[in-house]
Amino acid sequence: MKSGKRDVASSSKNDAAFDADAILFHLGSTGWFQFRFFICLAYAVLFPTATILVFNFTGATPAHRCFVDGCDDSISPQYLAEWMDPAVIRDLHINAKEWQCEFPKFAILSDCANITTNDVCDGWIFDKSIFSSTIVTDFLLVCNDSWKPTFVSSLTMGGIMVGAFFLGPLPDIIGRRKSVLILSLWVSVFGIGLSFSRNYEEFAVLRFLNGMGCIALMQALAIWGVEAIASNVRVKFIFVIYCFQSLGNLLTGLLAYLVRDWVTLQLYLFIPMTVTVTYFFVLPESTRWLTVKKRYAEAKKIYERAALLNKSEIPPHLLLIPVGDPPECLSVGASSPSCNSPEDASPWISIWHIFKTTCLLRRLLILFCTWASAMLSYYGLSYSASNLSNDVHLNFVLIILVEIPAYVIGMFAVDLLGRRAVITITFMLGGTFCLLAGIVPHDHYELIVGFSLVGKFFISMQLVTVNVITAELFPTASRGLTIGLCSTMGKMGGIFAPIMSAMGAADRSLPYVIFGGINLTVGMLSLMLPETKDLPIPATIQEAKDLELKTLDSFGCFRKRQRQSTIALNTRIEAEGAPPAPADHDSNPLSSAAQVLKTGTLLIRLLILCGTWLAQFLCYYGLSYAASNLSADIHFNYILVILVEIPAYVSGMFAMDYFGRRLILNFTLLAGGSFCLVAGLISKEYNTVIIVFSLMGKFCTSMLTVANNVFTFELFPTVSRGITIALCSTSGKVGAIIAPYIAAMGVVNRSLPYVIFGAISLVIGVFTLLLPETKGLPIPATIQQAIDLDKTKIDITVLWRKRNPCCRAKGPASTDASNNSDATL
Repeated sequence: MKSGKRDVASSSKNDAAFDADAILFHLGSTGWFQFRFFICLAYAVLFPTATILVFNFTGATPAHRCFVDGCDDSISPQYLAEWMDPAVIRDLHINAKEWQCEFPKFAILSDCANITTNDVCDGWIFDKSIFSSTIVTDFLLVCNDSWKPTFVSSLTMGGIMVGAFFLGPLPDIIGRRKSVLILSLWVSVFGIGLSFSRNYEEFAVLRFLNGMGCIALMQALAIWGVEAIASNVRVKFIFVIYCFQSLGNLLTGLLAYLVRDWVTLQLYLFIPMTVTVTYFFVLPESTRWLTVKKRYAEAKKIYERAALLNKSEIPPHLLLIPVGDPPECLSVGASSPSCNSPEDASPWISIWHIFKTTCLLRRLLILFCTWASAMLSYYGLSYSASNLSNDVHLNFVLIILVEIPAYVIGMFAVDLLGRRAVITITFMLGGTFCLLAGIVPHDHYELIVGFSLVGKFFISMQLVTVNVITAELFPTASRGLTIGLCSTMGKMGGIFAPIMSAMGAADRSLPYVIFGGINLTVGMLSLMLPETKDLPIPATIQEAKDLELKTLDSFGCFRKRQRQSTIALNTRIEAEGAPPAPADHDSNPLSSAAQVLKTGTLLIRLLILCGTWLAQFLCYYGLSYAASNLSADIHFNYILVILVEIPAYVSGMFAMDYFGRRLILNFTLLAGGSFCLVAGLISKEYNTVIIVFSLMGKFCTSMLTVANNVFTFELFPTVSRGITIALCSTSGKVGAIIAPYIAAMGVVNRSLPYVIFGAISLVIGVFTLLLPETKGLPIPATIQQAIDLDKTKIDITVLWRKRNPCCRAKGPASTDASNNSDATL
């Protein structure tokens, strides 16, 4: 029997009732039921990230100068007026920047004005050759108010962080379907309202509220879709969805090129989002969530309808009431107390169990770092795209274009290499290229652009991989909450991304050095994460803990041993009896999350994931923002940084399935951090080298994004998956908030942002080694299943001695050691 395939005859009899993975296996992987989810989600994900990155255009600061009363036309003033004599300005050696906030001293401009003091401007004229209007031109956010656009970027990331934490658990509490309806209305209303802002304060508040809804909607859509997809195509589904996200970002850049007015651009972007409101009437509720809630009648009805759509059959025993549940639970509208969700199914109780479970808590902390590093690098590089070239639109398109190949490569890489390997590789490579981009001297422009784009490529792949592995590392009940926590940590990185990117104004290399250092650090931590490739998503705390037992370091000769160990584990389960059905455990999202927090293993797992999300968002956005320091053309910079994301996602997709979630998570953090450090340490003169390392750092961070998302989904139980994802997402958004500020440090020192990003990535990368592997494991439905993910870990030293002839002991001792090893498994 080939790997990844199930024996229908043997598995059908042993599968538990309402086993989602077993039912989806019989439904088929690519039927019309799944295709509906794919089409709807592919359209929906075009917008959330685009609404954030569009600020590159709506919040851009065009060239400007003081309005000279008596010389400039008060009705239709021209930036380059006829009365200005270029020869006079050149002879007086007046720098163009001296015209932005005050009149140059002793500058005899013309007969219409004679200014002999440094008078402060009371009006400005903006160059409209690139933008007809932005919030900067409409609200006059220049000179003393020039800090306000950057603050709006951080405020948006702050809203994303708050939304990930407070709105992220919504899918676990009221269901995936209702959450998407509410959040779609939320984002549409506040997004359209942005176009009608009358002042800066209104715009800032609406951006904050819109950011809250965008991240929560993205999380709800991701959870909803992943839970409807069979495990054998789950990773590919996530990566393809991220490709559509990059496509949405790319279309935003093209739309911004055609529409130069920020008000019209906002309307064109948000009005199509209203279509997602109809999903409530088109798509069914998540059957995994209904099963955890013991709403078997609704779940059975959806499964039967799905079987008709896919023209398949579900064995009757899979739709029987699990042992211990009364038959009346199959009645529509059953209200018996025995049919109610148990208290420990609450995501909050489930997350409390994670906090009490050492291996899961460690896992969560590492993911916190990976998310923060990935988000910091992703958005940091995206915001920094303005410095790649003089054309802001070209920069944006280049930065986005690299995401699509990153997602595509990542899709295959996570299946080929495994989640952990892809995360580690993308973090390490992304950090290294970011460091190179920062170290290269300024005059080597081509190298700087190249390294920046390669860094964005790896960071894009990193971002998706982090999402994949996060979903696979925690039990069902707290999966939403853990992903939310990791996302929150990631958004913390996103908050700092624009700040770090802004630092590039003073020192171009600083943002890249910070991104690179953080990615390298987080990449080392990711080695401690368990692999989730080919493993079912944990449904309980125990299943999440058991991922540690099934985890392998994913190096060549050990892969066969991993399959043998999985068979041994399955044999043991069959001999000792299968664990209770997911519905027998926590189904209340709040109580389940509390149990995750009370379980040391899951708590550590959650904290680590929050760290990975923090590092992910911090490095992702930080590198994106810092991209503006790569060259003078903001459009070209942005496009370069985005371009590396697509190959990063594609690479991460293959790497995670081959090496496992944890190894990729670890590698992307370490490599990304290394590239960021190198980019920051390289001399300014080597501009091309700095660009290359920056792009490599963004590449690793992008790959980390994929690994982070996959891992977070697979590490927590179904009932609290929304809350845990919200917590991780909140952590990520903290990184997103910080990212612009760290990037802005580049104004003072070019290397500082890269060093910070690299250091954070490297540190969090080390913590990721504590996470269990979820590759090839079912998504945990209960707390126990999430805990059991730790049991998937395998002592690689034993495997090395057993599987390598040169190291294998001779004689009976070798056989005894083998037997003992198998016995412990």
